[in-house]
Amino acid sequence: TSNKLKTEQLTALFAEDTTLLSIEALRALKDRGDAKAAPSVFALARDAKQPVAVRAQAILTLSVLGSSDAALLRELAGGENDDLAQEAKRALPDRVIAKSKRPAATDTDAWLKLLEGPADTAAGRRIFENTKLTNCSSCHRVEGRGANVGPDLSLIGRTDRKWIVESILQPSAVVAPHFQTWKVETTDGKTFTGLLVHTNLDESFYLNEKGLRVKVLATDVSEITPLKTSIMPDGLLDALTDREIRDLVAYLAARK
Repeated sequence: TSNKLKTEQLTALFAEDTTLLSIEALRALKDRGDAKAAPSVFALARDAKQPVAVRAQAILTLSVLGSSDAALLRELAGGENDDLAQEAKRALPDRVIAKSKRPAATDTDAWLKLLEGPADTAAGRRIFENTKLTNCSSCHRVEGRGANVGPDLSLIGRTDRKWIVESILQPSAVVAPHFQTWKVETTDGKTFTGLLVHTNLDESFYLNEKGLRVKVLATDVSEITPLKTSIMPDGLLDALTDREIRDLVAYLAARK
């Protein structure tokens, strides 16, 4: 598996000149967050001979590694290829999106109408995995990749599309008991929210909203309070364009 390969072994896969293999290697490097891979990834992003899907994934990987080249991004953002242009715009540090008039979060039917039309599931997958935007993969797992803070979404497409949209817009409307969120206050005055995942004698382990494991000793706890709200934040879609939301929902709806 990719997590057993060294960074040098993953970047060496680019030379195989296989689209799927290159994309999977880029995804693994993104998840790993190893900046040593940046030069090789940058070379893919700027190589016009590479498939668009590979270059788009390379742009996303670079943005997560914090190694994006602003000049290249602006060049691609103004280029003729729409897929590359959209991915480059998402990676720009000064990205600004036009705010359209959107329905209330509780008006699911109006949102479904807004999201009608063609969508790109490949772009939706990259949006899902983009830690600079939605950061979905820091809490959710899809097909073995991601975190276990929230529900596994590998088969979410088997549910109704309306429910998918509603769950994103109103994350706290229905929270399953095993995803109960707790507010933990410690004796040193710190506070965090998370899901309780394990206890061992006087130690408790929580997963916070960033997918990080937090250990708390019983002697360090001041107060623990159950929350009615989901660890998934409201307003998750505010950072996305209508088109990006449509792509994201299409990607989730295709997970069957």
